[in-house]
Amino acid sequence: MAENENIPSSENLVSNLATKTDRNLQRCYHTTNAEKVSTGSVTIESSGPSSSQPI
Repeated sequence: MAENENIPSSENLVSNLATKTDRNLQRCYHTTNAEKVSTGSVTIESSGPSSSQPI
């Protein structure tokens, strides 16, 4: 019985580590996606009509 009780605890530790790594990966993806979106929006604004330009 004790061995079976230890298995879920180890799985919880692994899942906790996985969530932490996933969060770190998501942060990297969010930063890269934000940069891509910002550059894309700038390109769209520059290619759009002069009235929509922020300048």
